[in-house]
Amino acid sequence: QSGEALHGLLALARHQLACQPVFIAGFSSHLNQLSDADFINALPDLRAAMAWLPPRERGTLAHQVLEHYQLTQLPVSALQMLLHCPPQAIAHHQQLEQQALASLQHWGVFHV
Repeated sequence: QSGEALHGLLALARHQLACQPVFIAGFSSHLNQLSDADFINALPDLRAAMAWLPPRERGTLAHQVLEHYQLTQLPVSALQMLLHCPPQAIAHHQQLEQQALASLQHWGVFHV
């Protein structure tokens, strides 16, 4: 539903939404609340919503995302790179990372 909602918002008011830091912050907060499975399920619709934007607006949105995460030293193209593995593989590796961190925390090696 997140991807579909974003697609609808961008279709109705793409310039206003894509260029507003408040939109980026709010949508980022929403995405952070999703479970890994829900995020993976939303990815196709999220990608479709982003693909719908013209290149200039997609670049503006990418710049806003980098500013939101205080990563302005990265080029905008860093957010537009093609991934050479399926999203499911990334999710699987994120789960493995979480398991490893939990083990380290259990052993007292890592503290959150």
